Amino acid sequence: MSSFYIDLKYTQILGARLLNFRQRKANLFTFSHSCEEKNRTKVKERGYFYKQKESIMMKCHHCGLSARLFTFMKSVDPSLADEYRMELYK
Repeated sequence: MSSFYIDLKYTQILGARLLNFRQRKANLFTFSHSCEEKNRTKVKERGYFYKQKESIMMKCHHCGLSARLFTFMKSVDPSLADEYRMELYK
């Protein structure tokens, strides 16, 4: 299995833990990043996962955070990041 498909698999697993996660196109996902204020009446989907070359990147258009999937996954769910790393290097 190529690394891109592993990235895609773990993007969808991580998405279950994110607010307002949804798939927009084949390789484009949106979600509400935790940098937005929770007390607002409408929380916008300003976080994106997108394909760049053969990997998945994360970008937040609210706070400007940009990171690879693994780096973002470590901050959200470290145990899932460990599983991802093990599957990637099998």
